[in-house]
Amino acid sequence: MKKNLIKFFITLLIIPAMFTACSKAKIITDDFDEAKKLAANSNKDILVIVTTDGDDLTSSEFISKVLNNSSFNSAVKDKYIVAHLDFSSSTYKKTVSTEDSSEKERQEANIYSEKVYRNSIFANALNVEATPAAYLVTKDPYVISTVNFDSMTPDYNDFISALAEASNQVGFYHEQLDIINKGTISEKIAAIDELINITEVVHLPFLADKVESLIQMDTQNESGLLYKYLVLHAKIKATDAMSSRDYEAAAGIFENLAQNKDLPLEEKQDAYYNAAYVLTFASNPDFNRIVSFLTAAIEVNPEGTATENLIEIRDSLLNSMEQAANAKNN
Repeated sequence: MKKNLIKFFITLLIIPAMFTACSKAKIITDDFDEAKKLAANSNKDILVIVTTDGDDLTSSEFISKVLNNSSFNSAVKDKYIVAHLDFSSSTYKKTVSTEDSSEKERQEANIYSEKVYRNSIFANALNVEATPAAYLVTKDPYVISTVNFDSMTPDYNDFISALAEASNQVGFYHEQLDIINKGTISEKIAAIDELINITEVVHLPFLADKVESLIQMDTQNESGLLYKYLVLHAKIKATDAMSSRDYEAAAGIFENLAQNKDLPLEEKQDAYYNAAYVLTFASNPDFNRIVSFLTAAIEVNPEGTATENLIEIRDSLLNSMEQAANAKNN
């Protein structure tokens, strides 16, 4: 394992130098912010690779068999800037200085720490569930596609094949972005809707600016899509609030959505339910407030298909609250 780790870091030092000599263009970086700049300057997309080298044997194997493969650079250099974001113990060690560290070493550790922190925010937004993982993103960055390769048994040819499959969506994705930039209002709205429909749910927050743009362009709901995007916008904002553990703010976002007088009844009911649901994540949930949101969800659409289930949930919660109160009094 140690041998592979040393080989990896030697390779990181050698590969950029080789590319500078041969093509005078850097294509691999461990800094996502730098990757965005390189992608913008070269008009390329970004291949994001997330690993935990040394802590995760499959990550180490992926680095050895794929990233360090002699054909890898030539296979990706024409289309992509590679952002290799590693979150292993060895990476985090570089962010720490000691009492014996020189001033220069401390400064280097601080700079590296800031880079890893920025990378971690982006990786967290990608919702990386396991490593190694790979994604195609634009310089903006919008997530074009997940690269679905066999991460349990990394293989160079398998990865390149999976990358080619993921790349099939790249052309269409950029066509829609061009329409959003240059098309008529109706064309822009249709293009945004196309991007939303082909984007994985976990990656929709990256398109928050497009969602907001559609809402602003279609205030009269001429497209028939306005309420879909009001709901999506609320979910994106609430997700952001929940990531900061501000569950009250998340509930308030859904409550405000439910109070939109033009929103369809089913969407109002769902918004009140979501307001109740996010409050359950609080360390000390306000059960009375949760019950009030569930009651609002029931009352706003009494004939809804979900209403009977909501009544059961609310009544079960009320029963539990009553039992807890009785136990406390006794």
